[in-house]
Amino acid sequence: MASAGGAALPPGSVRAGVAIMVAGLLAAPWARAVARLVLERFAGWDFQVPWQTAAVALGSVWVQNGVWVALSAAYLAAVAGRAAPAPLGPRLRELAADVWLGVRWGVLLLFVNGLTARLSLAVWGRLLPHDELMARVERERGMLLSLFEGTQPPWLLALLVFTVAVVAPLGEEVLFRGLLHRALRAHLGRRAFFVGAALFAAIHLYAIHFLPVFVLGALLAWIYEGRGSLVVPVVAHGTVNAIVAAAHIALRSVQSVPPP
Repeated sequence: MASAGGAALPPGSVRAGVAIMVAGLLAAPWARAVARLVLERFAGWDFQVPWQTAAVALGSVWVQNGVWVALSAAYLAAVAGRAAPAPLGPRLRELAADVWLGVRWGVLLLFVNGLTARLSLAVWGRLLPHDELMARVERERGMLLSLFEGTQPPWLLALLVFTVAVVAPLGEEVLFRGLLHRALRAHLGRRAFFVGAALFAAIHLYAIHFLPVFVLGALLAWIYEGRGSLVVPVVAHGTVNAIVAAAHIALRSVQSVPPP
């Protein structure tokens, strides 16, 4: 197994990665609050229409992941210079192979995610009453997935799919694998897989689904090290999210069809 790609990162890189992670997490609600204020005052939005709330929520996701990509890339360029790999920096002739490998890994990770989710539910089912367990699962669906269940205009639904399948995976992989995993690997060795995966799962604020996200994070780091390119984990992550999004859209379409 090769080490994470690029030159070794200097001391303090773990702190820098955590600071960038926190900056993105804080930027999202701040951006959402500012956007609501501006749109209410200057565009006349009253946020009584579901798509207006959804649009602002998506905007905050873009801000969060934009902060992660911009600051992580800037930090890597500053501390590693020419030796640091660009976040999406394989040679062009390898790009198609990396994308195809990422798609295949994404399909496999989806099955792994489903199995670990079932295991987690089985364990929690022994600890919590069924009604409480289902209530917790409902709360952990996440903001983006909940938007698929509302009635959104086609343009916003397309933007939602793009956000789930491209924007969020890109931001998360650049930060958690491209910077944090490399920094942790230099200091912790193989324990970096577990620490980085725990951070990745923790930011999602899950309890029931902590295990599936933890396993997903560890495997994405392993994939990154094995290939030495962020393209593969970005595409794999995006493939998982895209399939889940497609399943939600298909389920909603079936449920909207009236009985014969």
